[in-house]
Amino acid sequence: MDDRETFTRITKDVDRRNKTDIRIYPLMVFIVLVVFIIVSMSQVSQLVNGGSDERLQSTGVFVAGIGVVISIMYLLMSRRYSHDDRDLALMRDLMDFTKGEFDRYGIKEDHYINAMRSCIKAESGLRSFRIRFIVSVAPAAVGLLLMMFNPFSDEVFNTTILLFAASLAINVMFLLGCIVYPRKHEKNFVKFSDAFVDAMCRCGIRVKGYEPVIGFRPVILFVILSVITGGLFFAFWIYLSMRDMNRHLDEQWNFEDSIMESIIM
Repeated sequence: MDDRETFTRITKDVDRRNKTDIRIYPLMVFIVLVVFIIVSMSQVSQLVNGGSDERLQSTGVFVAGIGVVISIMYLLMSRRYSHDDRDLALMRDLMDFTKGEFDRYGIKEDHYINAMRSCIKAESGLRSFRIRFIVSVAPAAVGLLLMMFNPFSDEVFNTTILLFAASLAINVMFLLGCIVYPRKHEKNFVKFSDAFVDAMCRCGIRVKGYEPVIGFRPVILFVILSVITGGLFFAFWIYLSMRDMNRHLDEQWNFEDSIMESIIM
């Protein structure tokens, strides 16, 4: 692969960022929460006023809560996978470009290439987004079907609650993974950026490296605070994660702009 072909691929990777690097703002989550509150208040109001089946109304509140978690998880997970897909392509093409420059100048310092390859490997542990999403909603979907066919059976009701709880637990687990993702992802990207910048310096090409923008996030402490506050801190944690990822995207775009300017020059 010659330098011109590699440069073309890098250009395409950078051009794709407007479609793949999605910025999610807290307002989106706020709208979802407002819908959940409205639905929950409506269900509770019907229970208070009587004339409705208590189990069905309770199930409605449970379903609305699961819907909130699934909606937020979907927003964060879809962004994560779309960004990672482009990132991996860009990182591989930058590594190929580095190899080409090293061959041109006869540089044999493979530790730069090895460092970039290890970062790519660390970021390559992805699974299908669709499979994870289906796994997260499948128990709740089965529970709803059971309730539709036999809504007045105690056995069906208890089974449905268990399925809803399983779906909620799976979604919370996936959501937690999405929340801690920005910090973990940035650590790998910083290592890749440092290796690429140093490699380009050996070739006489100056590139402005990626500057870390995400601070330390004590996951265990945050989990404890989320439990103690009944989920209130968890909502704040989601806000921090959204802000962290948005800042990461801004800084990565600056890094990519620096790469394009340096390569063109």
